Amino acid sequence: VSLFIESGKTTALVGPSGCGKSTIASLLMRFLEPDEGFMTLDGRPYTEYDIDRLRSRMVMVPQKVGLFSGTVRENLLIADSSAAEEELWQAVRDAGLASFLEALPNGLDTDVGNAGARLSGGQRQKLGIARALLSKADIILFDEATSSVDQESEEDIWACIRELEKTHTVIIISHRLSTIRRSDCI
Repeated sequence: VSLFIESGKTTALVGPSGCGKSTIASLLMRFLEPDEGFMTLDGRPYTEYDIDRLRSRMVMVPQKVGLFSGTVRENLLIADSSAAEEELWQAVRDAGLASFLEALPNGLDTDVGNAGARLSGGQRQKLGIARALLSKADIILFDEATSSVDQESEEDIWACIRELEKTHTVIIISHRLSTIRRSDCI
C-alpha cells in the first residue's frame, strides 16, 4: 500500500472487515513494524522516532476503549497526570460526556467499575475520546470508534470529530462509507 496522510486534514480509510484498515492503524502507532518498505513522518523515517515521542504526537481511539477500574478522573489522568480540574472538565465537555457526569453526585470521581463496566458503550467511547484529547496529540486516529455505540452517542462522537478536524490531523478508519463522506481524502 502507498498512502499519504496530509497534515491538518481528515483522511479516511474505508473498506470491508479484514481488508487491512486496523493493520495500517497498528503500523501508524508502531504496535507493528513493517516487514518491508518504509514509513515517514514529517519527512523523517518513522524508525528514527522514539516510540514514546511518536505516541505523544499520535493517539488512537480504538473500537473498544480500554478502561481501568477506578474513577473517571483516574482514567483521564492516564493521558496527562498533571491535568488541572478545568482541563479534565473541558475534555469531557468536548467529548460529549459532561452532562452525564454533572448529573452524578461524584462527577469526575464516579467509579467506572471493573474495566468500565458501570458505563454504557457510548460512555466508554466518550471517556476514551476525552482521554485522547488530554494527551494533546496533534494526530488523532479513530479506529471504528462509533461501531458499537448507540445512535445518540454516535452523533455526539461525530460532532466531537468534526470539531477536532478544525485543529488536528484526523485519521478515521471505518467500514461504512456513509460515516466518512465529509473527509478531505478517502
